[in-house]
Amino acid sequence: MMKCVLVAVLGFAALCAGDVTVKGVTFTPEEETATLAAANQATFYTLHYTFDIYDYKATNIINGRFYPDLVKLSQVSGVTTYVLNLFKTQVNKVCPPLPADMSGTYSGVTFTNTQAVAALKAGNLASYRSLTEVADIYDYKVEAVFRARPLCTMAALDAVQGMDYTPLTLLRAFTDAPDDCYSNSDCTGTDRCVGIPYDLILSTGKCRSTAHIDGEGAQCSKDVPCKTGLYCAGLTMGADGTCVPSWMAGTFVPPPHGVHVAVPSDDTTNVGIVPVSGLASVPVDVVLAITMQGTLDLSSVRIIGEDPNGATAVYWDGPTATGSFPKFVSLQGMISRDDNVNGAWKIKVSNPGKAAQNGGVMTFSYFLSSRWD
Repeated sequence: MMKCVLVAVLGFAALCAGDVTVKGVTFTPEEETATLAAANQATFYTLHYTFDIYDYKATNIINGRFYPDLVKLSQVSGVTTYVLNLFKTQVNKVCPPLPADMSGTYSGVTFTNTQAVAALKAGNLASYRSLTEVADIYDYKVEAVFRARPLCTMAALDAVQGMDYTPLTLLRAFTDAPDDCYSNSDCTGTDRCVGIPYDLILSTGKCRSTAHIDGEGAQCSKDVPCKTGLYCAGLTMGADGTCVPSWMAGTFVPPPHGVHVAVPSDDTTNVGIVPVSGLASVPVDVVLAITMQGTLDLSSVRIIGEDPNGATAVYWDGPTATGSFPKFVSLQGMISRDDNVNGAWKIKVSNPGKAAQNGGVMTFSYFLSSRWD
């Protein structure tokens, strides 16, 4: 088995290419290919925890990209013989083919074979942010998972320090989505893996059909609907829209642990996050819906919507608002319709009037439609 198979295990795209010696470390062609793939594509957390490279050296590697060969990589500050050996050691850790059936009970959590395959894939491929912020697994436990990669069996995942009943339950829930994908190879037929967020709030996209649908691209309106399998995108911005595949639109909610966002009683700003993946590339309709609960002085509350690129729009500005608190708002503001739609959509809740508050956002969601850029 070619050792560059770990490239796939770690989620890096590369083609195995003959020996090269750099700073006294000799790499086979496969080792060189896998090392360059990791150096060019791995996140900070993978370099730091999985490859065991000091944080400042991992940062230097990321800042120095792109690396066409090992010589250029070796010229980065901090990439010593020791670091090159760390790369070589890690890329030689290769898993055998998965067992035919991995179903079973691990630390009291029962997995079907499908759930076990998905959980093990997440253990090897999921981003740090997706495991901590979305799956809600404690950061030190996620760090232990990263250090143990590659995880070749569910027993190996179960044996990771801290991976007991609670994190395994959270991981099972996090991966219970049959159309989630890390790459096109996870999809069937001609479906493609689309909408993987660039900010890695989620490290998965969704398997979608990108085949043309009859009526796709046609003009539509409230009175002229789209054909079956299509959605009329753009009606929150004007009288006419464009028909896009139905999967390019949807309502997205925060993970269960992040639904409630309190109104602070001081100068701080509380943040709620909605992870979005599986859409096309840029947004069209952006509708934020919020319900409030508690004893609140809404004339002192400000709520801002923020897209994955950091652009914002006001949902409610209590000190200047007139009328009642809205159930939903079509966000415009600085939010571009020509930037990333997949990623972390946020609400930011503050209390500029510093009125006494007891409560906050009870529920919130984003409805988003999208298109290809």
